[in-house]
Amino acid sequence: MPLATLSLIALLIAIVVSMVAGVNVGLLSMGFAFVVGAIGGMHGEQIVKAFPSDLFVILLGVSYMFSLAEVNGTLERLTRASLRLVRGNGAVIPFLFFILGTILSAIGPGAIPAIALLAAPAAAVSARTGVPYFLVGVCLMHGAISGTMSPIAPMGVVAAKIVQPMVGNISLRLFLDLFVANIIIAVIAYFIFGGPKLIARFRDNAVDFEAGLEQTKWEAKQIATVVGIVCLVMAAIIFKLHIGFTAIAIGVILAWFDKSDDKKALKAVKWDTILMVTGVMILIGLMRQTGGLEMIGRGVASFTTPDTAPAVLAIVAGLISIYSSTTGVVLPAFLPMVQTTLNAVGGGDLLGSIKLLVLSSNVVDASPMSTLGALVLASTPALDDKNKMFRNLMLWGLAMAFVGTVVGWALYIFLKL
Repeated sequence: MPLATLSLIALLIAIVVSMVAGVNVGLLSMGFAFVVGAIGGMHGEQIVKAFPSDLFVILLGVSYMFSLAEVNGTLERLTRASLRLVRGNGAVIPFLFFILGTILSAIGPGAIPAIALLAAPAAAVSARTGVPYFLVGVCLMHGAISGTMSPIAPMGVVAAKIVQPMVGNISLRLFLDLFVANIIIAVIAYFIFGGPKLIARFRDNAVDFEAGLEQTKWEAKQIATVVGIVCLVMAAIIFKLHIGFTAIAIGVILAWFDKSDDKKALKAVKWDTILMVTGVMILIGLMRQTGGLEMIGRGVASFTTPDTAPAVLAIVAGLISIYSSTTGVVLPAFLPMVQTTLNAVGGGDLLGSIKLLVLSSNVVDASPMSTLGALVLASTPALDDKNKMFRNLMLWGLAMAFVGTVVGWALYIFLKL
């Protein structure tokens, strides 16, 4: 059997296992890469060349710094400070949590920590005000998703690094495009699931979001952490410094404020995600060497055209992403396929196709089968029907595989925005 076919089968098995089992797909992918390479007579030194060392440093640095921000209470303080901005207007609660989700996700931690921090407060505010939790949860998730392509968020780092050889540095553009698309989806959700009624209901009724919460002062280490986050953003976007090393340097400085925070942060580093991404990238590198990516491109090209190929890849990636890691599996596996597929069908909009795939594979994370949806479901208020919440989130997540593709195709392929 050709090595290209073996490497493709290995990737498919890794994706399936990541859906149904608790095995880290990165470690599994490393094992498959070694086996396939050994069958093809490749030495370990050749296989390990595909290890994305630069990406590893970036993911480690960003994860470490924002683990510090989480364990020292900075992210929680930023959330509570933001709650004061809406001045008690209950009708804008869904968009408040959309914005909070975007900010927390974009400043570095990514969507999962943002939802972990905000799902419970969102449920409490929903229960206190009577604003439907499903609507608040959907807006919160799409807000967090909209921030995942930030140049300093783990997923944004991964996607930008993978596509840079194809289209150059488009990290900021990916972030803005995903942000706009999720705003459109959140606005649609708002008007479908009761937004106009909320506007009428809360026109003259203010809500105290901080009622019953303990009032505490900002600590020195939290203020320093905010300064550190601002410095990291400026270093990455304005001065074009290496994000990973900069984040590590800032994190080490912040750790001096409280040595115990450093130990907690190291334990909280997203080692599983780092292993997922780097492991899958090794297998993808092997596929590139053996011709596996070209084989996939030819397969998709056999039944698509330059106009339909991007949508087919986007829908498949979206459906897989419901059950599998977007950062660790779907983006590393599918983004490299975009260029080979378009080459096989005779051309197409490469940049638009990349943005379409990024959107479709992210918006489905609102499903309860994904971590974001599961966190929102777990925080459902006691008086709400959890079974109904599960069903609604599942329907919404499945719909997003197609809605996200339609919205993305219209924005990026048809309008070429």
